[in-house]
Amino acid sequence: MRSFPFYKAEVEEALLTFDDAGGRVAVFLNHGRYRRCSCKDRDGKKFVCVPPEAGWMCERPSWLMRKTLMLEQHLTEKRRQDNESAAIQRALEASETASLLYLKSEEGVTFIQACAFSIVDHLRTLYSLGYFGRTPKEDGNLPTDIEIDMANYGSDAVALKV
Repeated sequence: MRSFPFYKAEVEEALLTFDDAGGRVAVFLNHGRYRRCSCKDRDGKKFVCVPPEAGWMCERPSWLMRKTLMLEQHLTEKRRQDNESAAIQRALEASETASLLYLKSEEGVTFIQACAFSIVDHLRTLYSLGYFGRTPKEDGNLPTDIEIDMANYGSDAVALKV
């Protein structure tokens, strides 16, 4: 009675000839090198090898096998996801480039300036309603010390002082 119903040669042949979607599944190495020796003799007792060279403690015939098998549909899905991620990255880079070109153009500077004035108007309204713990001056005028300093936003930015 055997614990495994196949001969060693059958298993080796199956491992050497089987390819999944990612390629070969197993490779036999005549001289596999290991940093730690775990060799045993026929009785199961530890057998110490002679190190083949510095940095390696053992050299013996070995099987190198992939940890996971890949079906064709999984490989196709992985490639699709990789292509989609690359396309998204390219689109992000293109949109960033286009945005920066626009913001550095005369039209972009005008747009940013209009947005800044709009923000200042909104802040004035909020100040007049007391949202910042301040109220209009007694003579009815709004505070005039609202300042948006855009100097930190590049050389083309405009500083507004209202």
